[in-house]
Amino acid sequence: MTTRAGIGIVFVAILFTCTLSPAGFAAAPPTNDSDVIFNYVETVYAPYFSPAGSTSLSSGELYYRYYPGTSAYLGILGGKLLYLGPLSGNQVVDLGASSDWLAQSLGLLSQGASYTGSYPALGTVSYTTKDGRSVSVEAYPGQVQVFFSSTVSEATARQALASLGASILAEFPQVGYYLAGVTAGSESSFIAALRQNSSVTDAMPNMRGYVGADAIELDDSWWRTNRPVPLNVPPGVVIVDTQRSATGHAQIVGQSVTGQGGTIGTVLITDDDSGNVSTDKIVASIVATAAGRRLFTPNEPILLNMSISSGGNTCNWGTGCGDTAQSENQRHENWRGFAGTVLNTIAGLPSDTRDKLMLTTILGNGGSNLSSDLANLRANATFDAIIDKNVQFAEAAAADTVPATAARPNGEYSNTADDVSVVRITGLIRDSNGNLVNYGTSFSSPRIAAVTQQVLAATSGLSPDQAKLANILAQNANSTGALVLSEAITKANFVKTTTAQVMSDAGVTEAQAKSAVLLAVKSNALHALVADEAIAKAQAIKSAGSTDSSGAASVTGIAFISTGGTTSARITPAIANVTVQFSLSGTDGYFQSESHLTNSAGIVTFSVPAGDTGVVDTFSVTAVLSGRVARSTYTW
Repeated sequence: MTTRAGIGIVFVAILFTCTLSPAGFAAAPPTNDSDVIFNYVETVYAPYFSPAGSTSLSSGELYYRYYPGTSAYLGILGGKLLYLGPLSGNQVVDLGASSDWLAQSLGLLSQGASYTGSYPALGTVSYTTKDGRSVSVEAYPGQVQVFFSSTVSEATARQALASLGASILAEFPQVGYYLAGVTAGSESSFIAALRQNSSVTDAMPNMRGYVGADAIELDDSWWRTNRPVPLNVPPGVVIVDTQRSATGHAQIVGQSVTGQGGTIGTVLITDDDSGNVSTDKIVASIVATAAGRRLFTPNEPILLNMSISSGGNTCNWGTGCGDTAQSENQRHENWRGFAGTVLNTIAGLPSDTRDKLMLTTILGNGGSNLSSDLANLRANATFDAIIDKNVQFAEAAAADTVPATAARPNGEYSNTADDVSVVRITGLIRDSNGNLVNYGTSFSSPRIAAVTQQVLAATSGLSPDQAKLANILAQNANSTGALVLSEAITKANFVKTTTAQVMSDAGVTEAQAKSAVLLAVKSNALHALVADEAIAKAQAIKSAGSTDSSGAASVTGIAFISTGGTTSARITPAIANVTVQFSLSGTDGYFQSESHLTNSAGIVTFSVPAGDTGVVDTFSVTAVLSGRVARSTYTW
């Protein structure tokens, strides 16, 4: 390929206007920015650059690839991306600045960088959480994860961190994520200072993640020696886990996906050279996968399975764990912080990407009960919305009790969380050697993800959050309280038809109808979907849109003050003119539903006729525009 002096700059229209079917990335990872661009162009415009993954060559300052299948060249010289081939009449043409192509190639990872240094030895790090709790967690001293609002520029974020004496160890500015380096021991004061900055949405230490005793150390050269690039993974369940081996954790997770009838795309994450998974690498994996979907397969759902947590999954909670010296309280705080990192990352993604994303992940192991931790996460309005729409937490159903071991005295891994994002599954799967592969949440989670994949494939036009809701409805209607694929598909069709009915009968948009359906399930005493209840929610949403105060959609919480004959609830913050819908269902068959506006103290009151002695009423109140829900029971 040669350049000629005086050649005119030609715009090759066909190269940019054709809608093409993406192909897979080259097997070899890119070694520099030019290769990132070449990989992107040959993937998005595959018919014109064949075969993909051609070897990059150099000639003086020119760096280029030749594609013999299409007799075409791509090259970079003087900061320009150049093309020569049939589309240009075999003339060299300038396709624009290579910096612009790089930004387009990286997508959400534009200007991003992974941490390439060595991790310090793990230690106990203390700090104050966003909700004001003073806690201690197991983390990497001197490393703090910071999340900025999506409206904050990289320059502003960097300046804010530098003003507090921090260095930048890693960053993904497009989603507002920065890994800051600070003096070990100063994490608490650094985080406290950050919280004075209104543009900082959250901050927490860089915590350790666990994948179980059979985890292996990863070959982390991809993350450490190369710029993180969008991952063009195949359609299917993307496993965020440790590297595959014959007996490794990810291998069994993968067997659980395929054993349930799903298909796999695998993403490897790195460790800190000691078998631990750092949460900054999990952030990078999620963002890289989302970036790849946006660029290469935008119509495919993003189905992530993460059988990784923090707080210890290798022993029984409450009896002491041999792998670390953490107290049980510290384990809970680690789990909350780890989950918060993941939820903040998802919240930072563009809304059209979140609409396609569903993360299936574990809700504790080894006899842990994380009900209170999940409730704590839901107290954060941002987390609550992400959990509702983008997360399903896996439990192993009680029917799948396995023999107790020294490490797991309770044997079975069931939880007790009453939450519309908790899914259970039964039916033990064994590998080719006859070993159980789905006991515990690590291997129940990928099976639930596989069911979700198949529900979406079987139900045209269904979104991932609707598939999750179908899973919940199916397990709640099942006699053993567990998820069954055929039942989930039936419920998926019911969710679709009910959503359409709500749109028609209430005269609302699809988005409003989907919100109403979810609120109806959340507030229902049995977490069931009743069309009339969903229609009532939609009507309340529609009416509130024209009557409520400007802050109604930003309500962060609602809680009962009293229940019984006079039932009252208060919203947070306490503002007037916010529509709250109240409903109750009694064990005597009585049902009541009505809506009122809050007073100046943020309080709303409802009158309830008395039931007979022993009748149990289940109450729910919903701040309809924000979607905040509270439930309670009262026995007459």
